[in-house]
Amino acid sequence: FGASDSFGELSNESVQSEWSISYTLRISMLPHCYISQTLANKILFIGKAIRVLQSKKTKLEDRIPLEELQAFSEAIMKMSKIKEFNVILFSKIIEEIRECVASRLWHLVVVKAELPVHLKQIKDYFLLAKGEFYTTFLGEAKHIMGLPPRTSAQDDLNLGPLQSTISKLGLEDDTFMEKFKMKLRSFSFRYADFKQLTGLVYD
Repeated sequence: FGASDSFGELSNESVQSEWSISYTLRISMLPHCYISQTLANKILFIGKAIRVLQSKKTKLEDRIPLEELQAFSEAIMKMSKIKEFNVILFSKIIEEIRECVASRLWHLVVVKAELPVHLKQIKDYFLLAKGEFYTTFLGEAKHIMGLPPRTSAQDDLNLGPLQSTISKLGLEDDTFMEKFKMKLRSFSFRYADFKQLTGLVYD
């Protein structure tokens, strides 16, 4: 109810943002006399979390056991035998399921996937906590940046100054550096229709 599923054949970029865009609530379609927006958001979270936990990419030991999923289903099905819908009981069941699923998702993301480590890397290299990294890199790259633009500039920066910076700062054992690459933005423009003066798009 009130959920929109836009999931299909997703590209790698789309998969990364699937949590935010693939399933959303249509607030106008909610039966507000029975299901509040807060409760609906809990149900949506449960669905998203189970989708992640039961994914083929998730190891078997990190998935929700089938007996737990069966228990969730049975608890919901018991509600159908009640003559009058009990919002309080339904909310209690949903909250119990949410707590169980959230605990497993937390363990997968925070413990197994080492979220704190990734956040520290973002702080160090993207929020400039390690200012010496960019200070050293800019010094090493000064001669390349002084040259006219060329197609090999990005590779030159990654193979030369970046590697020199890693070596000078002793970051060879930093696993993040294995994935870290400098990327130069390519500036261009698109013009949909040269017959008109509007429509110029700067990339």
